[in-house]
Amino acid sequence: MNPVHDESVVSNASVASKARFENLSTAKQREFRRALEREETVTAEAWDSGSDVQYVRYEGAWYHVEVHVR
Repeated sequence: MNPVHDESVVSNASVASKARFENLSTAKQREFRRALEREETVTAEAWDSGSDVQYVRYEGAWYHVEVHVR
């Protein structure tokens, strides 16, 4: 997971697609941190593909969250 370098992408995104880390559920916070701390893929269980937030504000930066369906 990488920070978003072009903040205009986040600025143009819908309000529903953005969230602050502290406002996420405990399960989503745990998965977000696991994904951020690892190079490997984390199997997301708390995120809904296509219907959940796509951008998370964490420690002063926006991150793009991608959920891949297998």
